[in-house]
Amino acid sequence: MSTFTIRHYRAANLPAELRDGLSDDALVSVTVEEEKRPTARPADTPAAPSTPHDRQIELFEDLVRRTRNHAARSQGLDRDEPVRRIRELRDEWRD
Repeated sequence: MSTFTIRHYRAANLPAELRDGLSDDALVSVTVEEEKRPTARPADTPAAPSTPHDRQIELFEDLVRRTRNHAARSQGLDRDEPVRRIRELRDEWRD
């Protein structure tokens, strides 16, 4: 099982179901732990009904996927590039 924690995550970026009672300005830590799921369900076993807890798990899985995708895209980027580009745009307007 893999577990990871995202610290200093803005509550405003959480899905609505997970930020209930939190202000949008709050910083939170999100810990995600992968659960082992059965690989296959016998054909004669009915599917379990969807519950709010299942929905929260789906939302967390989506959050984890999006966070990993964002982290992968942002690796190797020059952190000074956005500042340089903003300054260029600002200077264009001054001329």
